[in-house]
Amino acid sequence: MDVTTSSASKDQAQRVVEEITELIDLLVDADPQQHLETVAELRRTCDHLLTDALVSGMTRARDDGWGLRRIAAHSHYSHEQVRTLLATAPTARTRTS
Repeated sequence: MDVTTSSASKDQAQRVVEEITELIDLLVDADPQQHLETVAELRRTCDHLLTDALVSGMTRARDDGWGLRRIAAHSHYSHEQVRTLLATAPTARTRTS
């Protein structure tokens, strides 16, 4: 990934964070049931999406020859957590790039 792509990815991630923050700010006036249900659904969805993306990145790094400790350092997980996540990952796919 070149510097331009990395910068664009970080900018997009920051925009997503800002949009989620705006949504949470809107919930201040919602009734407690709506507030809790909305935040719980958002958390479930984000957790699922982010975990899948993280494991995909870990799998790609492992396929590129990275060790568990190097993956851990870049993902802010312990090498044991990386080992566990990779063990539960679907079989690595062949990339066509």
